[in-house]
Amino acid sequence: MRNSAEVMDTQGKSALHNPRHEQFAQSVASGKSATESYISAGYSKSGAHASTHRLLQHAAVKARVEHLRDAASQLAVTRAAVDREYVLARLKENVERAMQHQPVLDRKGKETGICTYQGQVANRALELIGTELGMFVDRSDVSITNLSENTERLHAARERAAKRNERIGNVD
Repeated sequence: MRNSAEVMDTQGKSALHNPRHEQFAQSVASGKSATESYISAGYSKSGAHASTHRLLQHAAVKARVEHLRDAASQLAVTRAAVDREYVLARLKENVERAMQHQPVLDRKGKETGICTYQGQVANRALELIGTELGMFVDRSDVSITNLSENTERLHAARERAAKRNERIGNVD
C-alpha cells in the first residue's frame, strides 16, 4: 500500500504528493546541494540548512531521491550502451563498405568503370573495433610480478653463465 504522502507520477512511479517535496527531491537527485534545492523549491532561506537535513530524513522524500537517482543512473547506462552499440555497428559498416570494390561515379552519377578499395579505412575500423572489444594487448604493459620474475631469471642466468665461464677458463 502506498504512503499517503505519495502519488503516482506520469510513468506510474511513486511521486511525492507535496509539490515542494517533489521539486526538492528532483533537484537533490539532479546534483544540486540540499540547501539550494530547498530554497529553489520555494522554502525560506532562513534556517534552510537545518530544515534540509530534516526533510532529507523524511522517509518518503529520502526514498524519492534514491528512486530518482537510480532512474537517472539507469538512463545513463542505457544511453552508453546504445551509443557503444551504434558506434560499433557503424565501424562494422565502414569495414564492409571499404572492403568492397565500389565503382567510382562521375559527376552525373554514372559508373566510370573504375573500382576503389579503401584498405586503410577498413584496417582502421577493424583496429577500433578490436580495441573496443579488448582483443589487443598493449605489449608495453609489464606487471610488477612479471618484472620481478624476469629480474630473478636474469640474475640466475648470469650466475650460470659466470660459473660456466669459470669452468671453461673464460673470466671477464
